[in-house]
Amino acid sequence: MKVGDLVVLSAAGQKIDANWSHRGEIGIILQVNNTVENPYQIKWLGQSTTTYNRYAYWFKRYEIKKAKPIS
Repeated sequence: MKVGDLVVLSAAGQKIDANWSHRGEIGIILQVNNTVENPYQIKWLGQSTTTYNRYAYWFKRYEIKKAKPIS
């Protein structure tokens, strides 16, 4: 995955309690840093009005997958 890709949580990512506020949302990859444990910085673009969506968060590869286009 690369900067600019649209992503959603994978099945494994949805099972992680810490990701509760991003379920059902689409995110965009802002930065990739392969030298750290969580290399993907993602800004989530959801309907939620919580303060959690104000920031970009770091995720592991298995927690995210590319978003499928709507056909």
